[in-house]
Amino acid sequence: MYSQNREYDKAIVEYTQALRLDPNYTLAYNDRSYIYGEIKKDYDRAIADYTQAIRLNPNFVAAYHNRGSVYGHKRDYTRAIADFETALRLDPSLTTTRNSLQAARQMQRVAQSRAPCDSGADCSAYYIRQWVQVTPWNGYRQGFWVPCNPVGCTHCGTR
Repeated sequence: MYSQNREYDKAIVEYTQALRLDPNYTLAYNDRSYIYGEIKKDYDRAIADYTQAIRLNPNFVAAYHNRGSVYGHKRDYTRAIADFETALRLDPSLTTTRNSLQAARQMQRVAQSRAPCDSGADCSAYYIRQWVQVTPWNGYRQGFWVPCNPVGCTHCGTR
């Protein structure tokens, strides 16, 4: 309820209290992680909560996807890719996760290239990312990263 009313600090307190009462409450970890990651931008806390949810339920697909998204925020594309791949192994029908995986792979390639283009500019600097959020059938908010300029560097067109 607090999350829906945008009272995020109160929601964190409620989720924390719920976890004191039931330390195995995986949805509380997942929902608190969302606030930490997407609202508070406290990515390390979000990852810790998603990781705990996964420890408690290794088949919790949404937690893998969401943790992968947080790793994407941190530009840790290797871990993001691993989480998206795990989510897809558990549920191959997830289009959002498939798109996130593709975007993470593309961003990893760009981050690894870092070679200046013919203009002398760093091509990877032109891949500014945006978060596309969707609400799938299960009601959880999920999303994926896409490059704002999918054609490549504005200087040399490198993808």
